[in-house]
Amino acid sequence: RRSLRSADHDHDAVPPPPLDSSSGKPPNSDTAAVDTCDVACRRRQHAALESIYDALGGPDWVDDGGWHGAEDPAAPGPADRPVDRGADAGAHCRWDGVVCCTPSRTVVLTEGDSHTHVLPCPVPGGVYALLLGGNGLKGGGLPRGALAALAPSLVYLDLHGNRISGPAPFSELRDARHLRDLYLNSNAFEGSILPDDVAAWPRVIYLNVAGNRLGGELPAAALARLPALK
Repeated sequence: RRSLRSADHDHDAVPPPPLDSSSGKPPNSDTAAVDTCDVACRRRQHAALESIYDALGGPDWVDDGGWHGAEDPAAPGPADRPVDRGADAGAHCRWDGVVCCTPSRTVVLTEGDSHTHVLPCPVPGGVYALLLGGNGLKGGGLPRGALAALAPSLVYLDLHGNRISGPAPFSELRDARHLRDLYLNSNAFEGSILPDDVAAWPRVIYLNVAGNRLGGELPAAALARLPALK
């Protein structure tokens, strides 16, 4: 079994990043952070996650541990203490399916009980992965601005296998310059299969939007903005 974890909390990843055989790191990863998600950033991301829970049937989710609590979104994190002390990046980082970048700029990939790989992450304190695939999300669309608040630090987004309708959230991810894996498949999203004005995602390797209500063909202009796509 492979999973991603931040601090001491495990979250399934689908799929985990392949490792470069020479460096032991995932391809197209940054080793240095360009930002830090400070208290104000963590509050925005906390509120964004709460809005997703409220809009998409949170109480009926398969796994919703922590999401319905009343924890302080400004819990001590990288902006509040030295980066070499602990890895708590905010209360929401303890919620099921939420993985945050630690103050030491790492997340951990585990394989079974014996193999562990420490991976770099770009934005200490920020939400690195939102892994809610097959979790019973349902409703008439993602709340406006929620994914935009997560986008600057987001590397993995997995919403596959739910019952989310409304517009596909491409425009919300315009600032997701670190995005690597995007799974929106098997929902009921509507709109163009991929708008030709979609933001540049230079690191996106895996993209799955099948099984939705999207129309049209993949425009050449959009594909040109996805140079790493496999």
